[in-house]
Amino acid sequence: TPTIVRGTGTGWSSANVKVNDYFKIGAGAIHTASIWYQITAVDYALQQLILASAAPTTAAGSAYVVRLTFTGGNTDRWSVTQFIDSSLGEVVIATNGINTPVYWTGANQFVNITGFPAGFTTAKYVTTFFNRVLWGWTKEGGQNQPIRVRWSAVSNFQSYNANHFNDLELPDFSSWIKGFVILGDYCIVPKETGAYIMRA
Repeated sequence: TPTIVRGTGTGWSSANVKVNDYFKIGAGAIHTASIWYQITAVDYALQQLILASAAPTTAAGSAYVVRLTFTGGNTDRWSVTQFIDSSLGEVVIATNGINTPVYWTGANQFVNITGFPAGFTTAKYVTTFFNRVLWGWTKEGGQNQPIRVRWSAVSNFQSYNANHFNDLELPDFSSWIKGFVILGDYCIVPKETGAYIMRA
């Protein structure tokens, strides 16, 4: 039926399409002239999308575009940093503590960051410190880690050692991380009461 889109060899997964994303028929960039159909359900086993409204019947093998959406609410604020990566050059990195962190190279669309340690899904805060990307207040294994800082490999924001993290204090409300401030050789990590100070 016109509300069902079936794919062959598409590789649709929870990493690249989900409920409330949008689908359009035809290739090309995202622009206001496109007609978009909201995705209300995804069957990953059958490689099938269910659309909120009927699209025109379309020949098999037609090009398509999926527009990914973010699920954070008004209180899930974005934390953004710029980073010089050894292979991609200058990138913009963004996270909101809800969605998979993304990066942008200056062309095309934002891309999900890969290479995180097992269980790591997102973080509330991100900054750059001595050629590494630092993540604060992470979410790992489905659990918030409000006192945890993780860091990337040098000059590679998509490479991580599972043991490269630090829990800054005993976990109570007053010690939860509230962001990052870089000041020379110091990384100041504000918390609910006071701050942590990290050196390179």
